[in-house]
Amino acid sequence: MPAPLLSQRVQRRYNLDMRIKLLMAYGNTNLSDKAISALEGIPRTTWLTWLSKKDAYLTSERNKRCLTLGGQGKHVAMQFANDLLAFMKAVRADSHLLTTAHMVTWIKTHQQSWVETYLQREAASGTGYDGLLAELEEQKNAFAANFWEKHEEKPLQDIVNVDETAVYYDMPPRRTWCEIGEDAKVDSTEKHSDRLTAVLGACADGAVLHTADM
Repeated sequence: MPAPLLSQRVQRRYNLDMRIKLLMAYGNTNLSDKAISALEGIPRTTWLTWLSKKDAYLTSERNKRCLTLGGQGKHVAMQFANDLLAFMKAVRADSHLLTTAHMVTWIKTHQQSWVETYLQREAASGTGYDGLLAELEEQKNAFAANFWEKHEEKPLQDIVNVDETAVYYDMPPRRTWCEIGEDAKVDSTEKHSDRLTAVLGACADGAVLHTADM
């Protein structure tokens, strides 16, 4: 019985170097798959899987310390991914801010047919924009029912809804994108912002209140 190549201990992870050595060592052996598995302490199904990918292992240019051949991640679903990536790199090349909104705008401008197909698919599945609107409508109706149950005795002119909204000018986004390992700096002109507050008040009877009335 030949001596095993692997150390005889509980082996749960095998890098590419180990697999290649085993495949080369037992490439022309007379031992059966079962005997090799028993000798090296490898599950037989694991050994058979390696054998089925023998050519890929022997020709792989990946670092031999890696545990897989690579390519197990989710494949790119957008055919224009390279064009989008080129746009992203072009924006960052001049140290400009790159946000998700910029990428969405690029897709809507240059890939309109893809956008239409995507929206149709999401609408059919009930998880797209129409699904979100339906959920918001349900919450609105529930709130309205609860509100009027508590305040139905009050005159409509005494029920006022006040909405205060902060408006920012040239505000840097909270999150931006940059390439891994690259400098995340941005142009100094894109780092400052101004702010004002807009207030709108309206009565339940439809009358709009001006600032002097509030």
